[in-house]
Amino acid sequence: MTDQQPTASESKINQIKALFAKGNDPGVTPEEAEIYLSKAAELMERYNLDEAILQVEAAGGVVTNEEIVKFRWTINTKGGHAISRRTAYFAVIHAMGARGYYVEAKKQRYVDREMTITIIAQASVIESIKLFLPAMELTMERLADQEAKRATREAKYYGTLYSNTGCNARRGFMIGFGEGIAERIRASHKAIKDQYQAGSTGALVLANRVTALDTYMDKNHSDLVPGRGRQRFDEGSRHLGKQAGRAYASPNLGSTGQKAIG
Repeated sequence: MTDQQPTASESKINQIKALFAKGNDPGVTPEEAEIYLSKAAELMERYNLDEAILQVEAAGGVVTNEEIVKFRWTINTKGGHAISRRTAYFAVIHAMGARGYYVEAKKQRYVDREMTITIIAQASVIESIKLFLPAMELTMERLADQEAKRATREAKYYGTLYSNTGCNARRGFMIGFGEGIAERIRASHKAIKDQYQAGSTGALVLANRVTALDTYMDKNHSDLVPGRGRQRFDEGSRHLGKQAGRAYASPNLGSTGQKAIG
């Protein structure tokens, strides 16, 4: 008697879990961890869409609203760069099909300040975001630190160093990195959307997600106002960050990232 083979759904979940486990293995390099975690998030997103389509087909083609939930993400405030990090995260969150708002708790001491983003989306989208953001943060902080050091060394060499050279480079890189990732995600979403003909189950599911989330936000968060503007940043570093973000999670992530900041 042979063991029962896993279903296609179970196999996909097992694949996602295996990638996630590899990404969190302390024995892998940061570059490998980034690739594993990002690939897991990508597969999770596609899997969730496929599952939603199957549910609609099982219900005779009736598209119902998926549950909309919230997830709170704490922003690293180290170095006074929280606003730039927030800008990067929001670009990616919106590209992934979610909405959100931030809250900044200003305590007496600067080091005690806290900033969180409340992310709002369908439960399946939130699951993808939960996987993606930790991987993004890992990469962004590492590459932004390298860019800050590079800009500082270069400024010292040319005699143009000033107090915020490294800070502005770091901030610019993080902002650009988020923008680059957002561009890649939107392109990926367009490719997925283009696979479905108008009126197909997949097209209806995707369109319903957008409409349902917009309706939810209008009903429950119509009082949201724009937050504070961006911090000062270096435009050249932003461009390099965008290059790295566009290449994020590609097979040659490590080499691409190094070229983008070298």
